[in-house]
Amino acid sequence: MDTKEELTLINIKGGAVMESFDVRMAEVLENLADPNAGNAKREITLKVAFAPDKNNPQIINISASCKSNLAPDKDISTVAVLSSNALFELTTPMEQQSILPDNVRPIVLGESTEGGVV
Repeated sequence: MDTKEELTLINIKGGAVMESFDVRMAEVLENLADPNAGNAKREITLKVAFAPDKNNPQIINISASCKSNLAPDKDISTVAVLSSNALFELTTPMEQQSILPDNVRPIVLGESTEGGVV
């Protein structure tokens, strides 16, 4: 007769549940290290459900899912002035500056920038 190992969280489906948790943990750690991510709480939810079989109550169907809830990226915002076909980004806070050529750098519409295309 086969010797069966008692079922634990570690050995469900040959360790697949723990592997799924490890994958989500890596996502959380990467998100925590991301300087663009906000300061929101990160979570990992592990759900394991046990349902007796309708025809044989000694048979238990087990399902598991593991999900991560990560912090979204921080909002990126700026202030710009529109002049004909170009935007000029203000490089210092609005209260501390007047709109002078040496205080702005042009962002041409359709040009690629760090945050994407304008």
